[in-house]
Amino acid sequence: MARLLIRSAEAAPDTGNRFVGNALDARFTTSCRAGAGWLERCRVSLSLDRRPDTTALLVEMPQGQVLELLHQPGTSAFRYIAREALGETWFDSWGENILVPDAIAIVSGSDTLMFVTDGRGG
Repeated sequence: MARLLIRSAEAAPDTGNRFVGNALDARFTTSCRAGAGWLERCRVSLSLDRRPDTTALLVEMPQGQVLELLHQPGTSAFRYIAREALGETWFDSWGENILVPDAIAIVSGSDTLMFVTDGRGG
């Protein structure tokens, strides 16, 4: 589910639809399944819930329900990746931008999970 939501992340010049993220939270517009099964635009929030020995990835859906998607050992943080001609740059946060990052990573001491976006934006 996280992979699908992040892959479809989008941003726009409208301030209500911008992609915003920091080390523990990311908010963006994406595509969610509607009641009848089709996809519709929605705003979601991903967060990392740091617990004593693990970090849980949570998603808050538009209707307010919170789903726990995965656990990663240790302390984790989001990182936002922008690809450039000479490589890629990793950021601790992604300000209110009309572009989406090229990827979002969940980084812990021993592991990195990478979720690629399709790059839609302003």
